Amino acid sequence: TINENSTPQEIRNALNNDERKHNGRDSIENKMKEIQKKFIGINFVNGEPDMQRANICVVCDELIIGLEPVKYLTKEQILNNEDRISVESFEQHYVIELNEELESQYRVEDEDLHGILLSPRGAQKCPDTEVSTDENTMDTID
Repeated sequence: TINENSTPQEIRNALNNDERKHNGRDSIENKMKEIQKKFIGINFVNGEPDMQRANICVVCDELIIGLEPVKYLTKEQILNNEDRISVESFEQHYVIELNEELESQYRVEDEDLHGILLSPRGAQKCPDTEVSTDENTMDTID
């Protein structure tokens, strides 16, 4: 059965298995309804089609598209990586001083996270953003 955590490969496998078992149009239609339900659950607030939700990566500020499960970063995970995503580390790496106006555009409401470059539009992380507490596994954040 397909649920909100099903990967695209699991969806394809379920469709193929179901088609082999039932070999009929009803089976494919049921699977399409399951996929549509999953899509609505991911992309709409409380499943309401007039209340669309945009999943934005809090680190790279990019729109998260697809049916993959959205992963959330905890405040602790973000703070553990402050030395990699802070204003100070950016300025040191690029040897420039960030304009206050630009810095304010990447400031979230939580005062504990001020000084860290984060998207105020985001609460999740995209699959391409690697954030780790292990210094050896993360050289850059995409």
